Amino acid sequence: MIVFLFLYDDEIDRAIEPDVRDVASDLSVADRFRDDMMRFIENIFDSESRSPESNASSISKADDTNSTKGLRALISAAAPDLVAASDQVDTERFVKDMSLFATWGTKEEQRLRLSRRFPTLDELAAIRNGTGALDVICDVHQYVTDTRIPDELAWAEEVLIMRAEVSYQTCV
Repeated sequence: MIVFLFLYDDEIDRAIEPDVRDVASDLSVADRFRDDMMRFIENIFDSESRSPESNASSISKADDTNSTKGLRALISAAAPDLVAASDQVDTERFVKDMSLFATWGTKEEQRLRLSRRFPTLDELAAIRNGTGALDVICDVHQYVTDTRIPDELAWAEEVLIMRAEVSYQTCV
């Protein structure tokens, strides 16, 4: 999942190629890919469609590149583990945080890269916090480490402040 998040962000952030319609250069292509990815992730936790193999086909192959094919393969490979984690992971929070990660990727691409405008420090900090995927990683941490942290501690305001600070310090 971490490899997927890292490569997904890098694919959106890579160099813009003039006259190429792909997720880095064309916002409409990127939006379609993000929407398809989120639909796939939501379907992973849908009790009626828990077969990752059948869900893999729900990610659109329109405007496909080798990179998006690889991203589809990575999220499909992570799907069985996400299903297995669903009894330990707050899946609603995970889907929400994945959606925020994708939304901030859109904001970064739209506001900065495609408009060719340098961000203010506040904009950079907010975007970095969103595209850093720290919340998504924290969502699955308990499953990966096989530990249980009480929700009131795991999601305490002080912990959320520390998460934002970690993301900000990474940016600095």
